[in-house]
Amino acid sequence: MDFRARAGVEDAKASFGDQLRVICSNSAFSSFLVCRYPSSGSSSLEENLIATNWTSILYRSYADVDIRADQTFFGHFKSSISILRDIPIHTRADTLDAVQARSRSSIAYSLFTAARQQYVFVMLSRRRTISEREVGNTIAETLDCLATFSETRPPFPEISERETECLYWAAAGKSSEEIALIMSLSRHTINDYLKSAMRKLKSINRTQAVAKATKLGVI
Repeated sequence: MDFRARAGVEDAKASFGDQLRVICSNSAFSSFLVCRYPSSGSSSLEENLIATNWTSILYRSYADVDIRADQTFFGHFKSSISILRDIPIHTRADTLDAVQARSRSSIAYSLFTAARQQYVFVMLSRRRTISEREVGNTIAETLDCLATFSETRPPFPEISERETECLYWAAAGKSSEEIALIMSLSRHTINDYLKSAMRKLKSINRTQAVAKATKLGVI
């Protein structure tokens, strides 16, 4: 996966995390962790993490856990989609009190996308009792959130090397005449390249084209 694609995936994860924070702020839960459940290959939580707002102390105690082999709760979803309640959160003895204050109750459940990718959600609450209705509402909301999440970035516009170079110099504040001198081309040719790039980026002017190209990581 190239840099632009990776950047797109990270943006999608950040947006997904923001949506989960909103869900938590309106629910009985205060902390979340979502990871991809690996069908094969790398299975550490660190490599499959999508989003979390767990404290660093709690997260670090799980970062290297092998999801598929875990015997506490992750491994449960290897063969079952049943919801787990009050899952055993493990952490170091010297941080146990702090962690328990943030996770008096918890649930873990697995959801699938339309593409059959499996994700595990772990929700923690400071409350000791969570009703079935609250659990159901939270699962429904996270399912709606997951439906809008994609780890695949839409294709980038097919911008040529020359067009990219023109956009780069335009971003640096160079005029068409200056870009023409730099690239040893005519001003007319430079304008043609810029117009082509504007069309591909669906921009009304070069300023907007430069802004879009920068956001996409084209330049």
